[in-house]
Amino acid sequence: MPFSIMSPWIQGFEKEISGFISTWFLMDSLLAFPFAVDAWAVLADSRRSGREIVKEDCYLLSIMLHQAVQINCLEAIFCGPLVRAVIGRTLGKYVAMAFQSVVEVYFMVTWLVFYLSARCRDAHLQGRRFGQRELEGLTDGLR
Repeated sequence: MPFSIMSPWIQGFEKEISGFISTWFLMDSLLAFPFAVDAWAVLADSRRSGREIVKEDCYLLSIMLHQAVQINCLEAIFCGPLVRAVIGRTLGKYVAMAFQSVVEVYFMVTWLVFYLSARCRDAHLQGRRFGQRELEGLTDGLR
């Protein structure tokens, strides 16, 4: 359904189609949520296994759950098909594509800041510092 070129609104099936689209949107958001920080965790240390990365991701999300839920909701709203459709109809298809690209890059950077903030909070909870040395250690592996 999401990739269909035809309009899904068929007379008599409005309730089923709206239920499907709502469920699809909710499942997409819920499944994307646990993997939001994984890319940054892999960049920080690519030698770890996938299971370790997902564990760290879930732990970091649990430390700052309220902020993570807010970021995820805003990302689902602004990067979703509804905003793209509204902007596409009012300002044109190319403006909608440019807007969505800029917003997706914005949220990618937002998740990076969230990852660094959660790592900092984790370090403070364990009685350590998270400062310039730790940031340099994260970037040393990328060179």
